[in-house]
Amino acid sequence: MIKHIEPAKLRQGLKSGVTFRTFAGAKTEDMKYYLQPTLTAKPSHLILHVGTNDLAGKSPEEIAQNISELIKAAAEQVPGLKLLSSEIITRSDREDNDQKVQQVNSLVELIDMLFTIMGI
Repeated sequence: MIKHIEPAKLRQGLKSGVTFRTFAGAKTEDMKYYLQPTLTAKPSHLILHVGTNDLAGKSPEEIAQNISELIKAAAEQVPGLKLLSSEIITRSDREDNDQKVQQVNSLVELIDMLFTIMGI
């Protein structure tokens, strides 16, 4: 979904580095492991775009729960991390998932609000 983004263009005009990684086919559970090297480097900012690959086999609640666990683990491992979780998007090869995508995004938005209130 984001593999064609060019990191060099993201870095233009910034004083700090930008690292960009994709994990084709990875599901939210896989990202627990793929995220570790990035968190070990103690980034100041992190944008997660996860959940799309889970649409075929998981309920909206399961996907939202997995995303919230990733967010919480990252926040706990890197205090002060400014983290953004993007909404998942409808895959062009699976147009029947529109309602499921909306449900996941609504749940993740609620979780984000709770984390904000809790200071996570």
